[in-house]
Amino acid sequence: RLLLVDEVGYLEECSLKYMSAIISLLKRSSRFICVLRYGDVKFIEKLRREIDVQLILLTRSNQHEVFQYISEELKKKHLDEIGKGKDNPSPGGDGGI
Repeated sequence: RLLLVDEVGYLEECSLKYMSAIISLLKRSSRFICVLRYGDVKFIEKLRREIDVQLILLTRSNQHEVFQYISEELKKKHLDEIGKGKDNPSPGGDGGI
């Protein structure tokens, strides 16, 4: 399964409970794509410190290449997991998420 989280940025800093829920969810997820606001946002810096991630800067000029790259990586990962017989349960578990 793939977890998608869109538009993480300034507003999340208004709720400590929401920030900790997002961090908890991402730590438990084996695969996720999280769209982060570009710039100096404290919550995003916290995510970058606490979670091992690969960051890709998305721009208008590279959007097609980024889409292709992510698609290929997801296909490879999916085939690897099928080959290993891995069951990929939902990361759920936080109330209200």
